[in-house]
Amino acid sequence: METPNAKEGLKLRPSANAYCSTIEIRDRHIERFKEPDLHARLLTRIVVGDLVIDHETVTRTFSKGKGDVDGVCLCEIELGKIAKAWFKSGAPRMFPQSCLPRQD
Repeated sequence: METPNAKEGLKLRPSANAYCSTIEIRDRHIERFKEPDLHARLLTRIVVGDLVIDHETVTRTFSKGKGDVDGVCLCEIELGKIAKAWFKSGAPRMFPQSCLPRQD
């Protein structure tokens, strides 16, 4: 089901990973930032009025090993703070085992 945003005429698909409160978001990020291989690269940022759209590539360790995933974040800003945020991630691209450091 698409959710209309009357202010900007946007239609966004709700994520299965949607969080309702800043506490839930904070708790998820605390766990995520414990990952030793976590690294994000901001590829593009677009600012249009009170909307900010980020496109980034994140390197992390998935259950099947290390890899990259592309993501998009759309944030609505109110009074200088993020009021609403939507996230969409692509499919992970796993690194070939030959690219990983040897474990001697």
